[in-house]
Amino acid sequence: FFFFFSSRRRHTRCSGVSWARRCVQETASKLAQSVMKKAGKQVQDEVVKIQEQKQQIEEQECIVTDGGQIQTQKIIHSVIPVWFGDLRQEQEIFRKCVKNILTKACELQCSSITLPAIACGTFGFPKQICAEITVGACLEFFQEHQNETVLETIYFFNSDMPTTQIFVDVLKKTLKQKGGVIMSEGGKTNGSEVENKNEVVV
Repeated sequence: FFFFFSSRRRHTRCSGVSWARRCVQETASKLAQSVMKKAGKQVQDEVVKIQEQKQQIEEQECIVTDGGQIQTQKIIHSVIPVWFGDLRQEQEIFRKCVKNILTKACELQCSSITLPAIACGTFGFPKQICAEITVGACLEFFQEHQNETVLETIYFFNSDMPTTQIFVDVLKKTLKQKGGVIMSEGGKTNGSEVENKNEVVV
């Protein structure tokens, strides 16, 4: 499997993209606003229709819409918890959110998915904790579903380099603990040019 980290969006067509918001009815983050604006009115209307049908979207739950004007087949919408210092076991809830997103991607037969650094913005998760949970949940997912998943590639991205670097460092540390290997950091790998030095291919 492959993880791609980048501080900017790669110009690659992915099978699915996931983003998070606190409530489907009202946009709760800049990421959500950006995705919905980029996706266009068709996706916005689709989200509203699903909300009307379901009435309430629970934490950890995922809903799926078309990609709209975004270069992706589907958008996976996930409801994640707001950080209250882990008083409500937000870390475990968020871990389940990430795994549910990956499970949904598999159900949709996605071979790849773009996963932003969700939770560490409006939702208030410390960036280090967000990165550790996200990376850990992804590795656990692949370990639990060896040879059982069509999902092969996860693209992580964020809009700022400091957050990207935190994710890169966490992945390196996690792989070292588990005996993994960093195949490439920067330069070229498998004939594909890596766009910047903070992108790691595993």
